[in-house]
Amino acid sequence: MNHLLIQRSIRPLAAAFVTAVSLASLSVYADSPQYRSGPTCTDTGITATCTGRVSGLGNGDVQVVVNFPNATATTLCHAPGNNNTAPGQNPAAPVTVTGSQTIRDPKNGNLRFSVTTDVPNAPTAEQAGCPPSSTNGGPSHWTVTIEDVTFGTGTLTVYQRDANGVYQIVISSSVTA
Repeated sequence: MNHLLIQRSIRPLAAAFVTAVSLASLSVYADSPQYRSGPTCTDTGITATCTGRVSGLGNGDVQVVVNFPNATATTLCHAPGNNNTAPGQNPAAPVTVTGSQTIRDPKNGNLRFSVTTDVPNAPTAEQAGCPPSSTNGGPSHWTVTIEDVTFGTGTLTVYQRDANGVYQIVISSSVTA
């Protein structure tokens, strides 16, 4: 008799638990993510800023990542000792430019983002086409600064954390700056 009573008490509790876990899992996953506006990327000199709005997300944390893998830098060479400058002789030194933004707990599956790329690392003096430091072609002791970056085409990817804590791609698009 007690066995039957316990069994009848556990079944509704188990069903309620399974339902609660299922609903909690559904709220983490993205439903049908789409851009409400953007993405739009603006060249700000040596960085780029990409903005937009996304809807149709779940409630998990979001990462927005922008990547310009084929950007090129206009460089300036600084002479050793006297710090005189000369334009780099390689007008298109390759640089990779990336940036990311983490947004915690988007509200009602909607978010606005504004992600700015990091300042790229300057290429070496040789990559920038700075003159050698000696007439025998030895290594250059010039230093290099980046004056401007041409970003070209890149990728903006929105990731959302799933129920297991793993970021999954929910939307990705080509962007230009």
